[in-house]
Amino acid sequence: MGDEQREQVRDWLVLAMNCTACPLAGHQTKPITYAGSFLSKYLVIGQNPGEIRKTDVKRLSLAKVMNSEPDPFRYRKLYHHDFETSTAAFRMALIFGPDWINNGDFCFTNVALCRTVGNVMPLQGYVDTCIDQNIGPFVDLWAKQANAKAVVLMGRSAQTLLIPYPNLQIWQIPHYARWNARGQVTELKKQWESFR
Repeated sequence: MGDEQREQVRDWLVLAMNCTACPLAGHQTKPITYAGSFLSKYLVIGQNPGEIRKTDVKRLSLAKVMNSEPDPFRYRKLYHHDFETSTAAFRMALIFGPDWINNGDFCFTNVALCRTVGNVMPLQGYVDTCIDQNIGPFVDLWAKQANAKAVVLMGRSAQTLLIPYPNLQIWQIPHYARWNARGQVTELKKQWESFR
């Protein structure tokens, strides 16, 4: 990442992690940013980060560290560490391959950057606000880097995001919580192999 690009990413990280544009802001952690590599081929956009269970002491401790971290790049790394051990990352590995989030080919974020109480789907108004304030500008930044190839929109909330870049491929898939039908993961894996 060049100096100018790094500065642009830093500016976005600062704005995103301090966003208070909707009532979801600050539930358990500050708004999350992204996991994986910014200089990736594939940008995967999910719904919103999952609420941390009250019994998950390790992740709750990490959330406290995240909330006290002022440096935007260190905050992003803490979120990456949290995400790579999550159920979401594990489920997506069934399609994208083992250790997908660490192989340099993927960047992961959410269409809403804040956790919701009870882990419910965020209201569309909150999603729209996050698209305007955070995710739209992030996609603009990511799409301008040389490796950008495709965007994966996972779930209905993410699929409301318009990607105004004709050079990028778009793949829409169901939210990972809905990959329960027999053979669905196998089918999605086949689709991914042909899509990429």
